[in-house]
Amino acid sequence: NLTEKSIISYKNKFGKFIDFVGNIPVEEVNSRMVDRYIIHCQEMRGMNGVSINSDLRAVRAVFNYLYKEGYVPFKLPISLLKVDKEIKETYTIEELRALLKKPNMKKCSFTEYKIWVLVNYLLATGNRISTCLEIKIGDIDLDNKCIILRKTKNRKQQIIPISSSLLEVLIEYLKYR
Repeated sequence: NLTEKSIISYKNKFGKFIDFVGNIPVEEVNSRMVDRYIIHCQEMRGMNGVSINSDLRAVRAVFNYLYKEGYVPFKLPISLLKVDKEIKETYTIEELRALLKKPNMKKCSFTEYKIWVLVNYLLATGNRISTCLEIKIGDIDLDNKCIILRKTKNRKQQIIPISSSLLEVLIEYLKYR
């Protein structure tokens, strides 16, 4: 019951692992092979710990599925690497001002204006782009200042409030559109 993107990601990441261990029966895969795969990812592929953990999560998920369905007689213990979490670089105040500066409506294209509205929406809500792209006009309730999110990563619909600044942007956009 996974999304198509998740299945593709699992196939790609598990495929890299299978390419590494070679053409052996899946029930012969063991923890030492996983450890060698980690070293291979670090030394030969130059992957960082976060990327390796992403691959390991996919391998672990596939093996848990194989165990649950009875294809392998054991759960393959896969531990993730301990990695330092770095603070992601954020926009400066000047960059945010530039992103949020309303384009000249007499000179800009509709696409430029639409992107400005999208940037305002994303910054105001923190929604994922994939969630934002699924919003329909009927999901926006201007009277009650809220938006219904029907498609989210965790598949749980949500109702989120609209800030007054975003409300102004959305009202103008819907009129202009």
